[in-house]
This record gives sequence, C-alpha cells and structure tokens, in this order.
Amino acid sequence: MVGELSGFNVSRRALVAGAGAACLSSGAQPARAAPQVVCLEWTAAEMAISLGLQPLAVGDTTAYAEWAVAPALPSGVADLGSRTEPNLEMLAALRPGLAIGATGYGYESLPIERFAPLHTLSMLVTPGGSAFDNGVGELRKLAERLSLKDRGEAVAATALASIAAARGSLAGRSREPLLVASIFEDRHVRIYGAGGLFDDVLRRLGLVNAWEKPAGRWGFVYADLEQLFAVDPRARLVILDPIPPHIRIRLDRSRLWNELPFVRDGRWTMIGAVWPFGGPAAAARFASELADRLPGA
Repeated sequence: MVGELSGFNVSRRALVAGAGAACLSSGAQPARAAPQVVCLEWTAAEMAISLGLQPLAVGDTTAYAEWAVAPALPSGVADLGSRTEPNLEMLAALRPGLAIGATGYGYESLPIERFAPLHTLSMLVTPGGSAFDNGVGELRKLAERLSLKDRGEAVAATALASIAAARGSLAGRSREPLLVASIFEDRHVRIYGAGGLFDDVLRRLGLVNAWEKPAGRWGFVYADLEQLFAVDPRARLVILDPIPPHIRIRLDRSRLWNELPFVRDGRWTMIGAVWPFGGPAAAARFASELADRLPGA
C-alpha cells in the first residue's frame, strides 16, 4: 500500500540541493561521484553515510536518531516513511539513482524497482559465520557499486582499528561474562547471542557472552525474566538505550526484576543505542561504548 505523502510539496531539486559529500575524513572520495541514493532502512543508511553520501531520503528518520544514532543523518534528509512500506510517491518524485535496502524487512522489491535500481544488503549470516566479516563484505559490494571502493576499504579499516583500540582499553577489566540486552517491555528482554553482530564484537574484544543458549537466525532471542536466573551468576548485564520511560517505571517496581542477581548486586551497565543489525560502523560503536562505559575499563 502506498503511504500518504501529506505535506510533501518540496521539489526534487530542492531536496537534492546541497546533497554533496558528507565525507567523514579528509581526502575521502566525493559523494558526487556516486548516484543519488535513498535508504529504505537503517543498515543501508549507516553504510551509505559511512561512505560519505548524503541520502535523499531514509526510512523512519525520527526513530533512526533514537535507535541507531550513528552515523548521524545529515540535515535535509527526507523521511521515506515506514521501513517496511516506503512511500512510493516520494520515491517517484525523488527519482534516485539507487535505492538501498537490507534483508529481513519484508518490503516488496518490484514496486521499488519501478522507480530506481535496488541494491539489497544481505545481512543474514550463515551458521558459524562472522556477522562483522559479513558486514564488511556487504559494505565492499555497495562501495564498488557506487564507485567508492577506496572509501569502503577506509571505513572497514577504521572499524577494525576502533575495535582494536577498545580491546586494548578493556584488557585490564574483570573477566565477568556480559549479558547484552535490549528492553522493550517489563516481562521479557531481547538477548543478543551467537550469530549476531554484538556476539562477534564481544569475541573480538576478548570478552565472554553470558548467553550460551541458541539465539536464532538473527543472533537474538526473547527471554522471560525468569530465564535470566539461569545465567552465570557472575554475569554483568549490559543494557542498550533506549528503554521506554514507562517500562523503566515498571521495572523499578518489579520484584522479579529486582531479584535478578546482576540487578540486586548492581552489576549492570547502560550503554548508548547501537543498531544490532548494522555493519562495520555499528560494530565499532558497540566496541567503543563498552570500552567507555564498563567499570574497570
């Protein structure tokens, strides 16, 4: 279903004006060498912006700033609507040279391809594979398609350097296992385990993931609070921002939550929002957040 285009009376020329390179370091290749792009969801936005592009539009821009955060969306980027149902009227008006999306969102390819070529990032990792390496590979494919191959290599190298620096900062901390979670409700938590980006980064940092059970095709699982009592009692809980404010209130009042060993003993840490299904930039941000916020680092 085509979304409403209420209030969209800005010409494509106005939207494109000033959409030059948002280069992340001096000497980066200029974005004008690449086609104008739209990003259907946030993994695509992360990679495009990391490559120095300013997308014409990104799906669900307001929530991106809350849940993905970095790299920050450049000013003037239009909101393309839902990440599962992009606004086709806006897509038709923008006439981008390329639409970029990622596996797992359920949008239909054919309607999008009426208005732009579609490049899909394949972010689902095969069993036993590396989410980080897969993300680097997808970044390289995108960079090559956009004639930004050198920039893609620079982004990958910067991410690896950030992870290495974080590993050095964390070398002296205690070896307590880490249970990494997002919290959207007061009875269940999303736990990040084997096969996901966060688990991959933990291993590269020399840290132990406290969640030893299977975690699904995308590297996460929803667990009841009761299940968390079975986690290694030495574990530290690492919670990603944001937690909805009303859920914070409910957790503060929850006897079950407050009886969890890591909550009761104060062994939990909040870190900034990181997109769990992102590429090299998300991996580097996660590593840096851990290095900055874990006690003893």
